[in-house]
Amino acid sequence: MVGRGNSIIIVGGGASGVVLAAHLLMSSNSDLRVTLIEKRPHFGQGMAYSTLLSAHVLNVKASGMSAYADDPTHFARWVLERGFAKPDQGPFYAPRSL
Repeated sequence: MVGRGNSIIIVGGGASGVVLAAHLLMSSNSDLRVTLIEKRPHFGQGMAYSTLLSAHVLNVKASGMSAYADDPTHFARWVLERGFAKPDQGPFYAPRSL
């Protein structure tokens, strides 16, 4: 049975809202219900990441970003595994649209 204290609603499905939801859902509380509310058709973009222009890049290298404090190279591995960057190309600034 889910109690009243086991539900969280996150208003805003941009990058911060999605990362918060992911962290909450990975917590040890298996009874936790997370609802993410977003007015845009897709989660994760928000204002900062909704650009479609590839020239709009992040202001931090991929190697300096991660949504997980215990895995500081997560984002760099993610872009490499998906072919957005190559291992030998040097510093990579990912497009915001990723």
